[in-house]
Amino acid sequence: MNDDSLTCGSIFSGIGGLDLGFEEEGFETLWQIEKDPACRTRLKKRFPYAEQFEDVFDVDGRSLRPVSVIHGGFPCQPFATVGKRKGDKDDRFLWPEMRRIIEQNEPEWVVAENVPGILTGKLEAVFETICRSLEELSFEVWPVILPTLSVDGPTIRERVFIIARNRKNSQRRIRNLADAPVESSKRTRGDAPTGRSRPERIVYPSRLRAVVRTGSPGESGIVWPDEPRVGRMAYGVPDRLDRLGAIGNAVCPILARVLAQGIKHAINTD
Repeated sequence: MNDDSLTCGSIFSGIGGLDLGFEEEGFETLWQIEKDPACRTRLKKRFPYAEQFEDVFDVDGRSLRPVSVIHGGFPCQPFATVGKRKGDKDDRFLWPEMRRIIEQNEPEWVVAENVPGILTGKLEAVFETICRSLEELSFEVWPVILPTLSVDGPTIRERVFIIARNRKNSQRRIRNLADAPVESSKRTRGDAPTGRSRPERIVYPSRLRAVVRTGSPGESGIVWPDEPRVGRMAYGVPDRLDRLGAIGNAVCPILARVLAQGIKHAINTD
């Protein structure tokens, strides 16, 4: 690594979408926490140098190597529109465990990811609670909605990212996404009922309309095709269900790379 300050720890790592994006910008992954056996197999192959942990409940953040960034996509099932949307009443609501490790390890930056459903209906109050819980740890919080299309990816796939900077370590604010290829940005529908401004949506408006209305690929020249019409219980395809689930949960690495660019820029200019 060129810079010892560019280090990451990964919680709810999945198959390492966030990890890959950060590593492409020069960050070193020191440790990962992931319970799914199939995902851990992939992580060990791709990140053999990272220390692996299985169950987030068994991990003490004070025993982990200190890192400059902790990132992770805490489980989305309590917020997904296809589920029961129980939010913090769901047994799979594991944000408190991620917050605990953040408090114990004291990184300079945090990147937490989830689905847009966390911003809808009664779940907005849960989103507000998550943001405030970081502020209680002296973090400055900046949430954004970032579609893959906004960084020249060939699909829309919106994700909510909560970016947070530890005010105890520095007063410098992240001003933008470090020269990410963003044509324009705008606020979404007014203010949340809790009083927090809704996350900024970063998007190419003209390209987004083109893909939604016509299916045309926009400037990138390609679109990702739909999944082939093969039954999800297809026989003879090794680990098919595990792979589909892992890919569906993963963060696109090009999104993570844009966030890493902004954080690296802030670290290097301190």
